[in-house]
Amino acid sequence: MNKEEHDDFNEIWNDFCYHVDRNIGNLELGVFHNTVEFLFEKLGWSMRKGDLISKLIIPIGSGKKEEPDIILMNNKKPVVVIEVKQAGASLSDKNMTQLYLYMQQLELDFGILIGESLQFYYYSPKNSDNEKFFDTQFKNDSQPGIECMNALFKKDFSFNKLKAFRKVCLEFRDFYVDESSSRRRDSKELLPGVEKKSRPKKLFLKYHQSLVKLVK
Repeated sequence: MNKEEHDDFNEIWNDFCYHVDRNIGNLELGVFHNTVEFLFEKLGWSMRKGDLISKLIIPIGSGKKEEPDIILMNNKKPVVVIEVKQAGASLSDKNMTQLYLYMQQLELDFGILIGESLQFYYYSPKNSDNEKFFDTQFKNDSQPGIECMNALFKKDFSFNKLKAFRKVCLEFRDFYVDESSSRRRDSKELLPGVEKKSRPKKLFLKYHQSLVKLVK
């Protein structure tokens, strides 16, 4: 990621932060949902071209159905499912269970919850390493947020890129997953022995090294 790309992804992330803050307290979920769709279109997922599908009805038998908020499509195949809650709303275990259900029905490895934060989940029926591997609050100029936008960029999207992103998030979990009750962290506690100013550079380097290895 060069400086121009970094600045572009930072701009999109800051747009996310702005609209989340703007919609906090707005009980009309549809308004925020439409805003999230628009922001993903800025990442290259075009609804007109079928890259982004809203409210797809999934029959699950016995007259029942599921209706995920957003599904991202790549080469006409679903790749990520997104569940949108009210802006700023706390995300519960119930929300997580609902997302996993969508992932199972669509046979997807990756899913996203959006509410008080942006959370990324991984699911695989073949093993037990199902987890939340990314969770960051909507704060301007957030380094994790910028990297998440990069991982979701449609133009060079691939599962290998998402897998590389997940790998780094798990390796530096304290940086990418904020589980504190106050959702505030002392940056000095994230990676002991690494100076605050040098940490983003080291993390970006680690991310791209992992990406190159996986793509090869």
